[in-house]
Amino acid sequence: MIPSAICFHCGSAKSHCLDPCAACGKAPATRGERAQSLALSIDFMVQSDELGNEDVSESWDDLQRRGAQIKAHGSAGLSIERVELAATQIDLIEASTPRKIVLSTVLWLLPAMLVAVVGSALSCSGK
Repeated sequence: MIPSAICFHCGSAKSHCLDPCAACGKAPATRGERAQSLALSIDFMVQSDELGNEDVSESWDDLQRRGAQIKAHGSAGLSIERVELAATQIDLIEASTPRKIVLSTVLWLLPAMLVAVVGSALSCSGK
């Protein structure tokens, strides 16, 4: 297992933020638990604009310190703003449907397809 997240409940390292923890068996079930789990992951990204995602994760060393804090005090000490940012991303992920993904893909590819078709038509008509 290559760890990429810290368990929100016990502070142990785990392979994926939304998976159950091998050490304590706890899986993030509520919106708040899923948000904390994402915030305690090296995979924490937010959609920054229409061009892609922005990595807002903490370093693995910082996450391990948060894990030690959970083990010692029962809390990772995450800010409310950070947990809310993660909760917003969880909401966006959970709201994604296959239909929305296909529609977004088509909308992204449509300009390139139009350029290719028009370019091809212009090159054929010029011969």
